[in-house]
Amino acid sequence: MQLSTASNAISPARKAFRSNVLIEGWGLYVEELMTELGHLDDPETRLLRLKDLLWRAARVIVDVGLCTGEMSFEQAVAFLVDGPKLERPNAVAECRRYTLNPLQPSSYALGRAAILDLRERAAHAGLSRREFHDRLLGTGSLPPALAAAEAGL
Repeated sequence: MQLSTASNAISPARKAFRSNVLIEGWGLYVEELMTELGHLDDPETRLLRLKDLLWRAARVIVDVGLCTGEMSFEQAVAFLVDGPKLERPNAVAECRRYTLNPLQPSSYALGRAAILDLRERAAHAGLSRREFHDRLLGTGSLPPALAAAEAGL
């Protein structure tokens, strides 16, 4: 939905520019929204969603650790196996992906947090969730700080 809405932007630059923080954050935010609205109430589903949240938070630590050299590849793999309990082959594959596309893995958790913050600001300003979603999605795929300025949040 977010990408589809962004592709309808009038500006060619807006159509072409994509912030992973907003795009991936939106996907993770929608999982949270669906839970809040009662669509993911099954206890097993909620547990899996919480496990995935842990994994996405661990991504930030591993991503930064690998980028800064504070964490070796093997330490990163072990962190994903010990923390969010990824199977070792999956943890190895994830760490390979992180080294090929630095900072993208962090975009899920960071984007979700930014969108939740913007939603809270919108609520304090008296906007309904619908108004907030319409304004945010109407900005395209801008980074959350720019989207906030564009949407008047």
